[in-house]
Amino acid sequence: MDQRYYARGKLLLTAEFMILHGSKALAVPLNKGQSLELLSKRDPDQLHWVAMYGAATWFETTLRLPDLGIVATTSQGKSENLVHMLRKLTGIQPGFAEQMQQNDVVTRLEFDPAFGFGSSSTLTSLLAQWAGVDALQLHFQVSRGSGYDVACAGAESAILYQVVREMPVIEYVDYAPPFMDRMWLVYLGEKQDSGKSVAAFLNNYLLDHNDIELYSRLTSDFLRAQDIHELGAVIREHEQHLSEILNMPVLMDERFPGFQGYAKSLGAWGGDFALLVTDWSEEQLSAYLPGKGIGQWFAYRKLVY
Repeated sequence: MDQRYYARGKLLLTAEFMILHGSKALAVPLNKGQSLELLSKRDPDQLHWVAMYGAATWFETTLRLPDLGIVATTSQGKSENLVHMLRKLTGIQPGFAEQMQQNDVVTRLEFDPAFGFGSSSTLTSLLAQWAGVDALQLHFQVSRGSGYDVACAGAESAILYQVVREMPVIEYVDYAPPFMDRMWLVYLGEKQDSGKSVAAFLNNYLLDHNDIELYSRLTSDFLRAQDIHELGAVIREHEQHLSEILNMPVLMDERFPGFQGYAKSLGAWGGDFALLVTDWSEEQLSAYLPGKGIGQWFAYRKLVY
């Protein structure tokens, strides 16, 4: 019988970048994710892998067994990344090689792969589930990221995530503010490469413990805010300090001047998703956003777990 595994997408609401140096961050799993199904093998000497989004194939590769050489692929980079992860898995769990000898794979993505919702982190979680290993153990062998996204992949609620002395600390929390129907997620139109953003920050940022404490405090303030203006004050402070650290413009000033509400960057700054918090109606947003180059947006409550 075919086996199926599932992992959730994610959004990081606070402490982007600073989470890499130990700030406590608030993250939420999405109600959209990715599944992995094991299929009957069509060629015993090869692993055939197909990644679907809707009815379309967005990635496909064939790997030679047992050495995982690339036979054919629609993306050399994606294939090399997959091979790297599979080889790390066999190092963690040697019996996993036999699983690859017995199955082909199809994955199904429930969100646009252009969105920064976690196509990579959900894959890490799915591979770990298939191999029967800890997902964060695999993550730290293949990525320099904090791991919050992989933690979200298996979460059923919001999480507070912090790396303390190189160990992840996860606290499950209920984040359902009374103003949740005034929160919107808008796609800025330019997916960022999280791996490159992480590497650039780690290589260039001079560690300041005051910054780490500041963003842990802002995470707590974000979680406790009881109305949109309390949250807005947190967002303004969060954006301004990180703007100075990254030497990048504040999102509100760059993309949403005159907006009646608050705008916060999410994830890697520069093009993924943003959080808007406003008293405006959906009709007012629909009239405003296209003029700012925004073509896709979602009600927060309809997308988050």
